[in-house]
Amino acid sequence: MSDGKPITWADYQAQWQALSGRDPAFHIVSSTGYQDIEKVARGKDDHEVVVTFRQGRSVTGRRCSGRCCRPHQQQRAGVQQRDG
Repeated sequence: MSDGKPITWADYQAQWQALSGRDPAFHIVSSTGYQDIEKVARGKDDHEVVVTFRQGRSVTGRRCSGRCCRPHQQQRAGVQQRDG
């Protein structure tokens, strides 16, 4: 359900926090992909997201068509990623 407001970096951060498997308050089926993220932060404005992956865990170099996984979908949508 959308409230009509644009998505911001804080929305991505909240999703990562909920789906990373680090908070036992959230009962998730799988943390696949999210457990590899070190942090999610604000970029140059509220609509730029900087995703920092844990050392050695970036999506760079993995075999993927670019359509199958959320990190590549976000990359195509202009979400910036950095390796930690």
